[in-house]
Amino acid sequence: KQWYQRRVRGTALYTYLVDLLNGALELNSAEIESLESQLEENNSVIAGYEDLLVERQTLLDQCTEEFSTCKGEFEKANIHITELTDIVTGLTDKVTEITDKVTEITDKVTEI
Repeated sequence: KQWYQRRVRGTALYTYLVDLLNGALELNSAEIESLESQLEENNSVIAGYEDLLVERQTLLDQCTEEFSTCKGEFEKANIHITELTDIVTGLTDKVTEITDKVTEITDKVTEI
């Protein structure tokens, strides 16, 4: 009789433990499904950020190209400004020479 009671209790304990493990497995399965769902959402968000990153990189490349073009144009303009400045300086020197000669001639005319 004791042996039978131990067997019944052992079977009940075994059944309880199996039920407990099955419940834990079900909870783990539900948690895994939830985590997989979150992972899919996160991957979707990451893909969106990657698309934005590609767009931003494209814009940055375009801006860099535009800046390079503008820089080249600015350098050309600076060269032209330097050339014009040299021409104006040369003309100013000529005007000064002419003014000096006119002054000399005026002085000579005044002496006469």
